[in-house]
Amino acid sequence: MTTVAWDDVATAVAVRRRPAPETWGIAASVALHLVLGAVILDASVEPPPVPEEAPVEMVLVAPEPQLPPVQDVAEIPPPQAVEPPPPAAVEPPPPVEAAPIEPPPPPVIAEVPEEVVAAPPPPPPPPPKPKVVKPAPPKPAPPKPAVAAPVPSPAPAVANPVPAAVIAPPAPQPPGIPSDYVKDVRGRISRYALNRYPRAAQLKGQEGRVGYTLTLAPDGRLLSFEITPSGIEALDKAAAEALQNAGPYPKLPELGAASYKLTGAIVYKLN
Repeated sequence: MTTVAWDDVATAVAVRRRPAPETWGIAASVALHLVLGAVILDASVEPPPVPEEAPVEMVLVAPEPQLPPVQDVAEIPPPQAVEPPPPAAVEPPPPVEAAPIEPPPPPVIAEVPEEVVAAPPPPPPPPPKPKVVKPAPPKPAPPKPAVAAPVPSPAPAVANPVPAAVIAPPAPQPPGIPSDYVKDVRGRISRYALNRYPRAAQLKGQEGRVGYTLTLAPDGRLLSFEITPSGIEALDKAAAEALQNAGPYPKLPELGAASYKLTGAIVYKLN
């Protein structure tokens, strides 16, 4: 607006190039009023509102990761396709001829031999009884010795033998000696012999029977003895020891004789 006012003033001055002196005051007054009006008008016009700036928000953003430089990768040509070799022609296997089936052989019946039962051996003959020796009459004639019994054959060997009880079979005694006394003497001899069965004979399984004849004094002392051998040296020796060491024997009853004879046997047997 200020520019327009000044143009009007210039135009007015140009119209009248040669103004009269009285007109200078009027022109100056008009120009002054125009300037004041322009100033007032310019002051009355409010300036346009300044737009408010929006608040600035600051957002922290993480830095973008730096990628490693991309290297130039040489292109690898694709592998050439290898054609598989043609399959070898497989010849079919020749037909297998079935073997002829042979019929099974007929069963063989084994012949069972007849069982032969061995007859039991005949029992051994009983040993002969010892000859009875009659007491001698009261005279210095010596008594007759007893007849020796036959020697039996030894029995077969037995594994881990155990001595059995020694059995003294009864034998006839001279008349006048009580039977209780005879049993007592024989029992002493049998017990002694049982506890001393020869070890060597046990290991070999040897058995046997040793007969004996004792000559005793009236007081029970052993005056002498005789044995009937069994044929086994160890058993004969053990029997002689038993006769000597089983005493002293009990005293004989008063029968009026100077000595008495007593017979018996020691039987060595393994279980």
